[in-house]
Amino acid sequence: MIHPDTHFGGVREGSIRAAAYRHLRVHAHFVNSANWAFDDLNRSAEFGMHIYGTQQEPDFLHLSELRGADVLSNSLTHDGQGTTPGIKHNGSWDIRPHRERVVHVDTALLGSWHTLAGSTGGATHAPLLYPVLIGEQGAIEALAAYQNSLGDYRPMISNGYNETNAKRDGLIRWGNQAVRELSDVILQGPHFASALPFSKEPRIPCRSNRDWDLLTLAELSEDFVPVTNLVRATDEATYIAAQDSWLGKPFTSYFRLVWRRMIPFDSSRCLHSALVPPGPAHVHTVQSMALEDNRLIVLNAGFWAALPLDYLLRITGRSDLQTGEARKMPAPHSKHPLAPALLLRTLRLNALTAHYAPLWAELFDPQWAGYEGWANHEWPHLKPLAAGLKPTWEYSTPLRT
Repeated sequence: MIHPDTHFGGVREGSIRAAAYRHLRVHAHFVNSANWAFDDLNRSAEFGMHIYGTQQEPDFLHLSELRGADVLSNSLTHDGQGTTPGIKHNGSWDIRPHRERVVHVDTALLGSWHTLAGSTGGATHAPLLYPVLIGEQGAIEALAAYQNSLGDYRPMISNGYNETNAKRDGLIRWGNQAVRELSDVILQGPHFASALPFSKEPRIPCRSNRDWDLLTLAELSEDFVPVTNLVRATDEATYIAAQDSWLGKPFTSYFRLVWRRMIPFDSSRCLHSALVPPGPAHVHTVQSMALEDNRLIVLNAGFWAALPLDYLLRITGRSDLQTGEARKMPAPHSKHPLAPALLLRTLRLNALTAHYAPLWAELFDPQWAGYEGWANHEWPHLKPLAAGLKPTWEYSTPLRT
């Protein structure tokens, strides 16, 4: 049978998932890239091919990220020799078959996946994971064994303004204009990218989601403020009163980790998050969070920019990262020996304007220069990246190139 795989994820689908596992013999997860399977579906649409049999203990073959029917049949008969495939190959989707694509799922493996997902119910209720190769199980087990989660730090999380309701209530409106202050900006997803708070800004006029221009970091001014499509439509007091309040203050008054709710699996990175300074609000397609300790929020911003968390979302198929799932994300230990290096790297990637100067001054560590040995190489036309770290933020502080 060919049908969607939505029951293999989600909180409430455990029972039907367990029943499906007991009947499955082969499961293949396909992506409709380049419309190879269906002309009338989105190119990022996913679906499953399922071979079912009589009920038994879970024992089936599972293949993920397939972009061609032959990849399934040829992988099942492959001899296991040769280079293993990935997601991309020579600039195109990787459709090379290989025996390493065929993951043998049984109750023991589901138990391991259950630990990673943190789901309710027994092993057979575990959400299905989507590793491309058998060899990824080591990474899955390492992530599953990691005990520290964001929820342990009681994060304050906001959905921002619901765009439809806030427009209806006269709180915000379409503006598509340059503004003077960050507090006049209402962030949308394209504004930022992974560890990049100033990634794009909308054109004027902005008629579609394609009307956004990439920003050149080396050309940003110290007090740069991006163009915003959405602006305040009421008096400032009413606008702020409608915002979530954290510890008695508007959520926009904090340094925050922001992220795009929707997680795309058809791009090189799927988790887009960045550290933003106080001021900007956002609509509900973006989420933001803060912690009582600025050091911890910066460390978590570093974690969210790193490949392991990006990978975690891919294999668990979390396509919409909201509050509940965000709380489950792995979180750093503030006393870890590498925490100072992560803190510095995160700030140098995110602190692109003078709006971050108070945070840099608060967290500055004189020992930071010793963590930048990797950057001592003499690059043409660039000052040494490891030189000149000072307690006060300067334009040369962040990494711009």
